[in-house]
Amino acid sequence: MNRTSITTSIFVLSIALLTACTPGTVSYRTETLDKLGIKVDKPTQWNSTRTESGDNYVDYIVDVPEGSTDKNGIVGKVSINLVKPLEGEVVKIQDEVDGLKKLFSNSISDMKILEEVDTKLMGFPAKRVTLQFRNNEDKTTLEKAIFMVTVKSNQAYVILLDDDVKDFDKNLPIYEKMAASMQPLS
Repeated sequence: MNRTSITTSIFVLSIALLTACTPGTVSYRTETLDKLGIKVDKPTQWNSTRTESGDNYVDYIVDVPEGSTDKNGIVGKVSINLVKPLEGEVVKIQDEVDGLKKLFSNSISDMKILEEVDTKLMGFPAKRVTLQFRNNEDKTTLEKAIFMVTVKSNQAYVILLDDDVKDFDKNLPIYEKMAASMQPLS
């Protein structure tokens, strides 16, 4: 083997190793969330999770790792919510979307709706809404949120990403992968 082919081989091997070990590479594992009645792929690096529940809701919250925080320690999050109807209530996608938009606008200053489109979630018709707003704590940090809502068996499912603008685009593909992987348990 001549010097050129050795150099070329080392270069190709280095590129292959760098590509395989890129810091931004994300691996996933499937988690079964019995309380929500779904399976979802979650990044293995995102270990901080918690479940909160009440009479008519269950929230599964995944914190964006600390490396993605801004100077004020604001951590983004992905949350998956199951909202059960009150007795006799019929759950409709647009009603749930309108309720979430109202909740955001009532609790967050300077909220703007950037996009609202029809889509699918878990194979069911859904709405996707993208919002932008100022953080309520310091009024200077610009944040974005995206959520998708669908209805299955008269229950609303919501998946939400909330992050500051500087990290939003970096974490959006992870959110999209999680949303695309969501499946109802049989």
